[in-house]
Amino acid sequence: MTPEEELQNQRETLMILEVIIQAIDRHEEVFQAIENTESHVEALAALKELLGVGDMRARVVLDMQVRRFTVSERRNVEEQISLLKQEIGALD
Repeated sequence: MTPEEELQNQRETLMILEVIIQAIDRHEEVFQAIENTESHVEALAALKELLGVGDMRARVVLDMQVRRFTVSERRNVEEQISLLKQEIGALD
């Protein structure tokens, strides 16, 4: 993998981790949006609108296991984000 590809991959991972944090922080809204839909397609559309994200990141949130919404999991994701930002900074 080239350095440019590695940097792009890390940036995409960072965006995914950031939407996970957003979903955890807004879990009540996320759960309500999903509960109010009739189908997987509607749930994706609701999450895209609620979180202001595209298909892939909405799918990540919809596919999250409920255990990911714990305080310790949020901390783990924050740590991953911090490390990833350091790595991206080193590659830029």
